[in-house]
Amino acid sequence: MTETIFAPATPLVPAVRAAIRVSGDEAIGIVRKLCPDASIESKRSIVRTRLKLSAGACPAQLWISPAPHSATGEDCVEIHLSGSPLLVDAVLRELCKAGARMADPGEFSKRAYLNGVLDLSQAEAVMALVSSSGKEDARRFSAVLDGALSREGQRLVSELESLCAQFELSFDFDEEAAEQALLDRFKDMARAALDHLRRFTEAPRHAGHAKPSVVLIGPANAGKSTLFNALLGRERAIVSDEAGTTRDAVLETADLGGIAVELVDTAGMKQAADMIENHALESTHEQQDRADVVLLVIDSKACHSREGGNPVFDCLHFDSPLHRNASYLTNDRTLIVRTKRDLCANSSPLPEPFCDYPSLSVSALTNDGIAELKSRITSLVKRSLAPETTAVSARQGALITEAASRLEEAVSELDRGAPIEVVSDLARSALSAIREAFGHGASADVLDHIFAKFCIGK
Repeated sequence: MTETIFAPATPLVPAVRAAIRVSGDEAIGIVRKLCPDASIESKRSIVRTRLKLSAGACPAQLWISPAPHSATGEDCVEIHLSGSPLLVDAVLRELCKAGARMADPGEFSKRAYLNGVLDLSQAEAVMALVSSSGKEDARRFSAVLDGALSREGQRLVSELESLCAQFELSFDFDEEAAEQALLDRFKDMARAALDHLRRFTEAPRHAGHAKPSVVLIGPANAGKSTLFNALLGRERAIVSDEAGTTRDAVLETADLGGIAVELVDTAGMKQAADMIENHALESTHEQQDRADVVLLVIDSKACHSREGGNPVFDCLHFDSPLHRNASYLTNDRTLIVRTKRDLCANSSPLPEPFCDYPSLSVSALTNDGIAELKSRITSLVKRSLAPETTAVSARQGALITEAASRLEEAVSELDRGAPIEVVSDLARSALSAIREAFGHGASADVLDHIFAKFCIGK
């Protein structure tokens, strides 16, 4: 018998309506204790009643969902009542007196997983959906919750199970017969499974549940912080005429086209004068390397001069820190933003390789061009988003990469004529990683780690 748990299903703030979720073998019986005069049966129904509390009675609706056809796979009751936090707290206290306990973070979703209502991909999508702050994110994770990723994962598991079964079958034949009859089939099946795995490992750069990263880099005093604030829609980064104001990266979440992105303002690129500036440049390079979209921000007015000491050309010339890292600034994820166009309508061409990069001019002070910039950033970010069928979490991504590595090794061993036993072990290792990625046989420690990140009531 499982313990009966409860938790608020809505925020504890004044509202028109609030809900409390109760789940467990004794959920219906415990709720019945709060309204002994009501006719509550163990069948799917909605019951209007009055809860008897120590301070008096209050009207409520009970949404009753018996096992196994409920959100958790257990007997489940949702208590809907007036959204007064004091009233909700009083009901929570009565539930505790009646024999239930407060749920741990993620315990409802964990029970749904253990009872087969959700698989692990869907359970993790619950967390991602709750945390999402953009319409596009909500749409993608709703599709995952609806089973798009789970179906793709099950096909992958089935492919690897079939491959391992073929290896096991070969043990019933002598080695020479197995090589003649099954070796080509092994290779075809292994390569097909590997191609399927690569759909995940070679998916767009941003395939996990973390927010895509949009990083602003460029020379000192190019207007990065002003542009950062304009994109964010509020004053967050410190703006000053003095170069080097930003030393540490500033990170904030912004909603661009319905997609929640991590916006990052970085220190200006220049030759480091001291240890602190050197550390700031290293931090900028790290953010740049991890970025899904890079905004190379330059001052339109400064571009007019190619004389010594020009900060733009000092930053972009062949021996500069930025140019040495230009391999990371591929033009499919980099956008050059020329700032301060209110002060300079035209600007000079940039040196190679940056002259061929997509660019536009904006004024963060007057907001000219900011809407177009947001649209361009959104288009670049969408390219980095994996489709619903490969939108795995970081945990799943690491396991899928491990499985792909084992299967690549298996294919290599097949090509060089290694014993079937060796190849079979590698295939089983790949299958084990994929099963764990999609929740087949995940350990208790793994489950505890995943669901502990959830909020109370989910």
